[in-house]
Amino acid sequence: MNSTAQLSLFADAPEVEAIISVVHEILASRAQPSAWELLTELDRKLGLKARWAVDDAMQRLVADQSLTQSQRAYLRDIMVSEDWRNAKRGGESHSRVIESTVDALLRESAAYRNTATFQEMISFMARFKDYAPFNNMLVKLQNPSCSFFATQKDWDRRFHRHLKEDVRPMLILAPMHPVMLVYDLDSTEGPALPKELQDFAKFDGDWDPMRLVKTIENASTRDLIRIDKVKLS
Repeated sequence: MNSTAQLSLFADAPEVEAIISVVHEILASRAQPSAWELLTELDRKLGLKARWAVDDAMQRLVADQSLTQSQRAYLRDIMVSEDWRNAKRGGESHSRVIESTVDALLRESAAYRNTATFQEMISFMARFKDYAPFNNMLVKLQNPSCSFFATQKDWDRRFHRHLKEDVRPMLILAPMHPVMLVYDLDSTEGPALPKELQDFAKFDGDWDPMRLVKTIENASTRDLIRIDKVKLS
């Protein structure tokens, strides 16, 4: 019996509907577990028999237009991953340490230690005042060429731009939720960004040298930040 025929045996099975229901609950909580975590949760709630129908259920979920583009992209990426195939085979111990995408990003953040790369990262992080510095760093790690990013809701509501089909989200940490999905400018289409965002950190008007003096004074005396003056050639 070939794989196509075997899959069709479970296409309308009750297990498929049960799996779809559980995955919908997981997605509604805004969680995006790893392949191992997702399969383990399905095993816990539905038993091992769910594994016979899980591929059919996932294929239906990927085609489910009631899900967002990012949710369908997440499920599609899960299905083609090596971890998903390994988890279904059960070839490794259940005590295997599961490393999430965020764990990997945290590990990669240690690469920004020398002066040049650290300065590059700081310059990138300073461009996005709406997000915490650490989240800006996570975006930089995932997409070094990102020029601007926002959530799908912000793109729609603030900028009247919409996500392109099958775009790949980036992960950041979110209060009260494990992660939040954000998208770079190239993943959207619509009107141009406002001028103040395109010309970030550019100012017009007369220069007041006392502003710089006061900023340095506050940093060194009030905030205890060391200030080094460097003469530019």
